[in-house]
Amino acid sequence: MSTIKKVIALILCLSMLLMMTACNKAEVNNTESSENTPKRDDVIVAIMAPPANLDTNMYQATSDYFVSPAIFDYLFRYDSLGNIFPSMAEKVEYAADGMSITVTIKKGIKFHDGTDVTADDVVFSYNRYAATSAGQGFMAYVSTTLDKVDDFTVKLTKNYPAAKAEDCLAFVPIVPKAVVEKDAEAFDKAPIGCGPYKFISYENNELITLEAFDDYFTGKPAIKTLKAKVISDPSTAAIALEAGEIDVLYNVSSLDLANLESTGDFYVDKAPNTSVTFVEFKNGENMNNVKIREALFHAINPQDAFIAGAEGDGILATDLFSPFTMGKLAGLVTYENTFDLELAKQLLAESGFDITSKLKLTTSNFFMSGPKTIQSVANNLKAIGIETEIEILDFNTYAERYMTGDFEILVGETGGALFNAPVLLNFYTTTGDFLGMNNPTVKSPEFDALVNAATFAITDEDIKATGKSMLEAFRDKYLMLPLFIQNSNVVFNSNLMGVKANVIWKANPQEWSY
Repeated sequence: MSTIKKVIALILCLSMLLMMTACNKAEVNNTESSENTPKRDDVIVAIMAPPANLDTNMYQATSDYFVSPAIFDYLFRYDSLGNIFPSMAEKVEYAADGMSITVTIKKGIKFHDGTDVTADDVVFSYNRYAATSAGQGFMAYVSTTLDKVDDFTVKLTKNYPAAKAEDCLAFVPIVPKAVVEKDAEAFDKAPIGCGPYKFISYENNELITLEAFDDYFTGKPAIKTLKAKVISDPSTAAIALEAGEIDVLYNVSSLDLANLESTGDFYVDKAPNTSVTFVEFKNGENMNNVKIREALFHAINPQDAFIAGAEGDGILATDLFSPFTMGKLAGLVTYENTFDLELAKQLLAESGFDITSKLKLTTSNFFMSGPKTIQSVANNLKAIGIETEIEILDFNTYAERYMTGDFEILVGETGGALFNAPVLLNFYTTTGDFLGMNNPTVKSPEFDALVNAATFAITDEDIKATGKSMLEAFRDKYLMLPLFIQNSNVVFNSNLMGVKANVIWKANPQEWSY
């Protein structure tokens, strides 16, 4: 299985969630349509690219995250702020040692072809997805197997007691075992799920049409016809929204957002993104010098990066992991008030750094904030006398470099909401191997022991105690500096209700109505 695909799946999955109350205008009663205007029963949503597969068990990219939750359903779903809630799951039982959960599936749930959903379909879906590059990106660190207990009960045995298995199960679309086994290729062209919408057509890789499923187990959706229209250019999509050609547009640029808001015809909802933008000090002779890493750590101003990269729309990141990260480790160790220009200059002078040399800064144009953030970092380093060379890579090249540690300083984004924090930090141990990668920067057996203790802690008290020690030790290595969390947004037709910005990119269109 391609390691690069695993990395792509990992970063797209995304990722660190911070609890934050969204400015949710969608919950306000929207203006009713005029009596002379027929009430609509359709919605057109813009997506950035054609889904990699309509059978989204096989791969999930950002563009799939609208289509998949409409056609398929899950044992658990995410709300707009990334909180987990039971969907197909009726009952959940947790083992005392934290190493397994048993889930009872609601009876009477039907696939779009009229057949009943059973535990056989759930186990088949899980094992099939776990075998893909998308699934391997995170399932291996939760559990690689799901076992049938009876016709409507399954048991997931975990690899780490602190891992949130519900998150893992919320990423597994449930498919009909018999249909997929009969003809997987036909299934990809015309998928059958048990979600709120049935697949109708996919025209020229440009327009996906779905229709409300009458027998959806929570009730038929209010919107009868749902369409996903591919518009790859963000500005073109904003123009299409203003012209009434589409009704919902996610992640609008600040300039287009201001323009659309000024018309008074649209509502805007915002929520914190899943990803933390960070700087990592990676490899090479300079980065192996802890005094140089510490100088860089204190020279970079997260506030500058926030204004440049996120245009001030979001929050500063004061923690390496979000509150939704597996392991309950968010908030234990802070990165507040790290910027200290005079201390950075002093440390750099003590480090023996050759100020006639240049440091290389690397990011990818895949990250919306990457190019602007990296320029801010370069400006900060120049203030302490360090000249830099910037390289902005396509994502595949970036991922390959990341695997090998082939750069000095990295500006990137991480979506660690689906991962056990100790497993992520295992990447920095002497023996750790994360998705085939291993950070070559200085390591120690002492840090190994801290990560191991946090990985296998069971009680909340032990998890937090061992996790705090591990995170403090990692911070003191001066390997990474979290910068900011950018807001995601959605702009939509003012007659629509229930549309919300979604931090995990997985919308719940069954909640929408006019």
